[in-house]
Amino acid sequence: MSNSKSNMQILRELIEKQNNDDFTDEEREKMKQWKKIFNETRDEIKSSANKK
Repeated sequence: MSNSKSNMQILRELIEKQNNDDFTDEEREKMKQWKKIFNETRDEIKSSANKK
C-alpha cells in the first residue's frame, strides 16, 4: 500500500507542477506517453472486468 501512497503523492506533485506550467517540452512529451499507457491499461482492466 505504501507504493500506492507514493504514486498518489507523485500525481499530486505533477498536478501542482502542471498548474504552474513548470514542465519542459521533454517532460510534457513523457507525460503524454505515460497518460496514453495509463489510459490503455485502464481500458484493458475495465474490459476484462466487464467480461466476468
